[in-house]
Amino acid sequence: GILFTILFFIFQAYYTKIQPYIDHFFRRRKYDYHFLLKEIPSRIAGILDIDILSENLLETIKETLYPNNILLLIKPPHQVHYRIQNLRGYKNSEDFKKNFLLEDTHSIIKYCTENRHVLEKEVIQEDPEYLPLKDKFLEIFERCDTQLFLPLVIPQENKLVGILGLGKRETLKMYTIEDIKLLTEISSQIAVAVENALSHKDILEKQGLLQQITLAKELQENLLPENPTSSIKSFNIYGLLKPAKEVGGDYYDFIYKTLQKKNTVSQKLCIAIGDVSGKGLDAGIVMAMTKTVIFTLSFDENLSPKEILKKANQILYHQVQQKKFVSLLLFYIFPEENKIIYSSAGHEHILIYRTTGDVEIIKSGGVILGMEPDIERFLKEHTIKISEGEKILLYTDGVTEARNPEDQMYGKERLVKSFQTHGRLSIKETIKKVYEDINHFISTYEQYDDITLVGIEKE
Repeated sequence: GILFTILFFIFQAYYTKIQPYIDHFFRRRKYDYHFLLKEIPSRIAGILDIDILSENLLETIKETLYPNNILLLIKPPHQVHYRIQNLRGYKNSEDFKKNFLLEDTHSIIKYCTENRHVLEKEVIQEDPEYLPLKDKFLEIFERCDTQLFLPLVIPQENKLVGILGLGKRETLKMYTIEDIKLLTEISSQIAVAVENALSHKDILEKQGLLQQITLAKELQENLLPENPTSSIKSFNIYGLLKPAKEVGGDYYDFIYKTLQKKNTVSQKLCIAIGDVSGKGLDAGIVMAMTKTVIFTLSFDENLSPKEILKKANQILYHQVQQKKFVSLLLFYIFPEENKIIYSSAGHEHILIYRTTGDVEIIKSGGVILGMEPDIERFLKEHTIKISEGEKILLYTDGVTEARNPEDQMYGKERLVKSFQTHGRLSIKETIKKVYEDINHFISTYEQYDDITLVGIEKE
């Protein structure tokens, strides 16, 4: 009897310690309602990393309510779709997470925002109240493989920051009224935590973007000629570049070269104006590569503008991995011969102010650099002659595509008219006046692309 009593107490002590683990393993543990109510918010309170927050949230709910699968839908700031932030228990989870989008105009989003209570798949299937929206709601339940949707709404703002979706329970039991009550009571606390984490992420991304913009602007400024005013014998040149708030990929350059042929020494001036597709630091890096390539190739006396563009394209096509393209116009000025030769890679038109007061428009032609490995068949070379007092205006698409508050584009016609109006002035003053007209047109509207103007004048 004594031995039995001793064994009983030993077994009772061990049973008390291991019973929670046995219950947890077989999903039989009955959680303490009040404990869990405090536990879930405390596990995510103060976490500003949305990835860590969502991990903790899903882990806590999974180990207490035992859903087979669970996901968290959120709407990132400035976007119109709800996306999967995190999920557990799904096959092909990465593909599902990547491809799932739910528009913020969907009827289930509107319903969750206005009603805030848990949506149950079984109730939607049977309750006549949901009949008008039944098919649309059930389609989302099927896509997410869920039984419950818990709206995460900030009550004061009536803002739906996310939706928590729970699949069938591993025990195959239905979710109880107590489960629903628990989830409903903690939903607003979860919503606030998620909103704080999303706001924090948005601030960090903006700071990173601002840093990129600053670097891109510095890069662009360092690549421009130190002096925007230049001259070579009877030709004067002036360049102006006004970067957008988010820097684009515009650049221009003046490259001087002394030519020696037998006993004669002459000069040539290479003028390049280009525009890299896209914006930001990536575009700035490609712009720097383009400038370096053109600068290097222009010192080869045996290469014409057309041949330089051909070689530059081959280099950029193989070196640039970001699928960035460059439109570029290359001018060679030979002052002794009063001759200008140019070749274009898909750049904007060339405008010439004649002594008659008319403006001649020349389509530059060609195809952009980086599109395909060999563009020789698209490249042409042309000659331009201008007389004293005549001017050439080169520009990027940020000029003609500039918009005003009425969402109208500045366009080529306004540019031609402005050039015609101010063409009698010096090239420096002409460029400045043309830019003033563009800036006046833009008015209070934000400048979304770089504005670049380069002028050539024959004295």
